Amino acid sequence: ENMKWAGMLASAITGIAGGIIMLLVTLGWSAMVGVATSFLILCGNVRLSSLTRSAEKENLAQSDIRIQLLRQTIDAMRVVKYFSWEQSCLEKINSCRILECNKILRFRRIQQGGINLGRVSPVLSCLLTVLTFAVILDKDMEPA
Repeated sequence: ENMKWAGMLASAITGIAGGIIMLLVTLGWSAMVGVATSFLILCGNVRLSSLTRSAEKENLAQSDIRIQLLRQTIDAMRVVKYFSWEQSCLEKINSCRILECNKILRFRRIQQGGINLGRVSPVLSCLLTVLTFAVILDKDMEPA
């Protein structure tokens, strides 16, 4: 499995290097703004993936707490029914479930943030490259 990835590594490096060289030849140094933007977004996505990993661990820990509470309640069902503790048990289970749902929501928000950041990366890089070329370097844009 790892050998398939290693086989594509040379092709990926060559493609990226060729693309950057082509951009430098075509647009000059303003292309580096787009490359730098893509690199910064990549670093942001790496950070978001580590946050996603920690949020998933928190989610699983909270889920384990809720399942343990459910097991305790089911195991002691006769005692719960005898003393009419159904409402207090239900409140404990609901509060655990609310905490679990909050952890799931945090996980999903971080995950969606990473996905959306990846989707906006090419547009933002292109926009900053063109703005640098046309506004900062004050060069005319000619149609091909």
